[in-house]
Amino acid sequence: MTYMITIIIPIFNKEKYISRCLDSVINQTFKNIEILVINDGSTDNSLNIINRYKKKDNRFKVINQKNQGPSKARNVGIENASAEVLFFMDADDTIEEEALEDMYFKMIEDNSDIVHSKIRYISKVFEVKEDKNLFVENSIFKEILSLNTSSSISANLYKKKLFIENNISFPIDMYYEDLATVYKVFYCAKKISISNKAYYNYFYSNLGSIVNTFSRKHISDLLLAIDLTKQFLEDKNILKKYQNNLYERVVNVIIGFLSTVSEVKNSQQERLVVFSMLWEQLSNYNLFNLPEYYKFTLVRQTLYFLRDLKFYLISKSFKNVSLSVEYLKKVFDSIISPLSELQCLLDYLDTNPKLNSLYVYGGGESFLKIEPYLKIRNIKVVGIIDKGFKDSKYFMKYKVITLEEVINLKYNVDILIASISFAKEITESILIKDQRNKINIINYFREI
Repeated sequence: MTYMITIIIPIFNKEKYISRCLDSVINQTFKNIEILVINDGSTDNSLNIINRYKKKDNRFKVINQKNQGPSKARNVGIENASAEVLFFMDADDTIEEEALEDMYFKMIEDNSDIVHSKIRYISKVFEVKEDKNLFVENSIFKEILSLNTSSSISANLYKKKLFIENNISFPIDMYYEDLATVYKVFYCAKKISISNKAYYNYFYSNLGSIVNTFSRKHISDLLLAIDLTKQFLEDKNILKKYQNNLYERVVNVIIGFLSTVSEVKNSQQERLVVFSMLWEQLSNYNLFNLPEYYKFTLVRQTLYFLRDLKFYLISKSFKNVSLSVEYLKKVFDSIISPLSELQCLLDYLDTNPKLNSLYVYGGGESFLKIEPYLKIRNIKVVGIIDKGFKDSKYFMKYKVITLEEVINLKYNVDILIASISFAKEITESILIKDQRNKINIINYFREI
């Protein structure tokens, strides 16, 4: 039989969850599938469970190998897949019944190499959350590279030729193998389709003690994944084009690691041990050559992670890092201040007493927080720039104006970016459009 899709499922000691996974696969509305299970040396009852399914369903194909890790198992799966379209699953996860049918016909309709969908995350107490909405096709590689969307190999449908023709495989004996691989597949795809449906159900497992779960190899492999990404961009001669996306990747990788550590165990001592291991390696990684914005973001989030520890312990942990005490104090103060990041905007205003008027980009929550402090400093808001107010002449008592109108003014102007989440994007947009260099941008980070 010629199969349309091969589902690749590596399994190692998943007897508690494998039936849940396989049931979701055999119940797919799309029936023309090969279910390729790679038993990676399981020592529990996993193989017996798999064989019971195989006896009842001839779509199953089972490969047994000694324990070599998920990367080797996936590589074996790719090599032995009968179909020209691949779907990867972990043995403790599930997929919605219509997942493969919807994604396969979208792939055919769009003539795409990848169909990228959302992931639904389910905790052990069945708390559910989903990925944010995904991005348009022409920006998805940037978002995968920046880790602004999931970089998991699962949840997506792939043409097998992407792996074969581009010699892409998962690195052996390395944690975070998806992080070192997925962006390559997306780069090589000529056409990517996007689905904003969450077809894939990712179940959090009980990670146990941090000290037992996270080792120095976890951290070194995390940094190796970054190095491999940089090397790939250099080899393709596109590092300059995607430099900012690589910076974002560095920050998001480390913040994601810290967030995971923070979620799985609340022991202050354990968190400090893991943090010390991380910072020990970061100190030797020359990480703090990052531009100011990314450095600020990373340090701010790191301090959030350590928010329940004494500040002297934080200072001690940073002792080998090329950041001044004053810099750390500013970041720390911005966290404990009710104004948070906006404290940095106030710092700028206080050190520029001649500033008496400005335009504000953004009329949301950030502006409402800082407006009283502008009044105290007798700084006049000349106008508000906000796409959301394009059909209004005024916001509160302030005139609404477009960015193009401000750029076309004959004199120099100051624009305060009253946004935290989109500060970088807004800043870059203004700089691109400001061909005459007449705009001074005031931002919460100091790179500008």
